[in-house]
Amino acid sequence: MWSYHFIDNDDSYRTTHNLIAITYKGIFGGTFENSNDDRTWTAGIQRDVYHTNLGVLSVDMGYRFGLMYGYDKMEIFNSGIFPLLQVYSNLRYKRVGAQFSWAGSVVTAGSILHF
Repeated sequence: MWSYHFIDNDDSYRTTHNLIAITYKGIFGGTFENSNDDRTWTAGIQRDVYHTNLGVLSVDMGYRFGLMYGYDKMEIFNSGIFPLLQVYSNLRYKRVGAQFSWAGSVVTAGSILHF
């Protein structure tokens, strides 16, 4: 996954994150190295709210709501946990594609494999 921060985007932020995640029947879970080089874990629900086909391309749009663990500077009550609300769009050709997302001041892009 690649990211760009709209706020405080300086050279100290990591832009590639070594993400691995899975979504199954609307539940997602994964892990990545966040922009501060800390291992972060995430889980929650994912819902597609729009689907269409553009010729040979399949487009899905939706949202994720869940929790993340591993952001020291954004945790709630010193718990290490931070809420996640993310909007995403998948663009696929057959079983491979790209995903673009937005959460707060960060946009991301990554590759997807659809089973």
